[in-house]
Formats: sequence, C-alpha cells, structure tokens
Amino acid sequence: MKTKISRSKAKMKTHLIKPAMGDRRILSHLRKSTVVDLRMNISRPDPEASGNIAGSTGVRQILVKSAPAPGIGHPLGRKLMKRPSRDVPPAGRSAGLREASPDDGMEVALREARLAARKGEVPIGAVVVRDGVVLARGHNRPIGTTDPTAHAEVVAIRKAARKIGNYRLIGCDLYVTVEPCAMCLGAILQARIGRLIYGAADPKAGAVESIVRFPIDKTNHRLEIRSGIRAEECAAVLRDFFRKRRIE
Repeated sequence: MKTKISRSKAKMKTHLIKPAMGDRRILSHLRKSTVVDLRMNISRPDPEASGNIAGSTGVRQILVKSAPAPGIGHPLGRKLMKRPSRDVPPAGRSAGLREASPDDGMEVALREARLAARKGEVPIGAVVVRDGVVLARGHNRPIGTTDPTAHAEVVAIRKAARKIGNYRLIGCDLYVTVEPCAMCLGAILQARIGRLIYGAADPKAGAVESIVRFPIDKTNHRLEIRSGIRAEECAAVLRDFFRKRRIE
C-alpha cells in the first residue's frame, strides 16, 4: 500500500491512498484484528484474532495516525484544553475584601463619603460587597437628587440590586461610614443583606444602638452587625464637614 505525506509548518498529516485489490483484504483483516488505543496513540493485536500478516505493522501505524487521540491537535482536545478549571481562580484576581480585612471595605466607603463632602452633601458613604467583590457604592445624594430617601445605604443597595437583577442581596455585606438610620436599616433588612459593618455611631439618628434599637431579633431575617470599624476616621470626616459649613 502507498502513502502520500504532506508536510506543513504546524503538523504532518498522513493520508491513505486508495489501496489496490490485494491490499483491501489486508485492510479488512486489520480492522478485525487490530484494537486501536486512542489514549496511548498505539495499536495492539487482538489476542482473539488468528494469523499474522507480513508487512501489516506499517499499515497499522498509518491507521493510528489517521485517527489521532483527542489531544492538542484534535477539535475535542482543543475544546477540553480551553475549558477553565472550576477549582482554580481566574488569573490575576486579587484577594477579596472579605478575605483581607473589614478595613478595606470601609476604605472604599470613606472615599464615597469624601466625594459626598466635595458635592456639598453630608459625608456618608456606603459600599455593597459580595464574595470580596464590590458590587456597588454610593454616597449621600438627597440634595443633588431632591430625594429625601437618597441616603448612602439606599443608593448603594439600589445599584447593587439593579446590577445582579434581584431585589434580594443575599450573601452581601454592606459597609457604611455611619450608623444607619431607621429608614436605611429597614431597607437593609428588606434587601436581606447578610452583614452590616459601620464605623461611627450616630447619636442623633442611629437606629442600631443610639436613639433607638431596631427590633431586628423580631424580624424574619437575621442580620450580623459589626460596629466601630475605623470609627474615629469616619467621625472625623463628619466633624470636618460641619466645621467648614459653620465657618461659611
């Protein structure tokens, strides 16, 4: 049997030429007597087959080459190689906020608070985090939006809900620089936020532990609360803002 070999820069392909009448009987016998192991890319004789054909080794090698194992050069092999492993995190992804420290989440909220101060709004910032990834951030905007409900927590919750397409923010953390008021705490419970982390207490409007203690234990949602995270820094942003306003 003859073979025609074409070479290219990427790989070498082996093609079978139409065999003569005498060679067809050999090929027919080889299909019955040869078991091709695609994984190892080798062929081995079937122990149940009888007889030995001289010169059949070369033909077997050609048959194996014409049916390569699903490796790099095979379409199935290329598809399997491109599929990412579920156990390995994407390359270049940094550690999440949850894994690092609550200070990191509060730092993002503080940036939002300073942004609100530059706009003339009361400097309170908030950020929604899930699995260490920031979903949304917000700051006080009632003056700019003429919306009395546009507190930092509500703004961030609305953005996060729109982003994930769900009004339930299950498994999310909310970082806010100041203790939430009753309205914002109610929104946090309605959104099913898993954990609330805030900095400074609000002695004039705080509904967690200041002017009123919201009866969270009587609701159908369990909210984990942490307070005092960078409290002095959060309070200093508020003091500086109102001091400048009094001077003006």
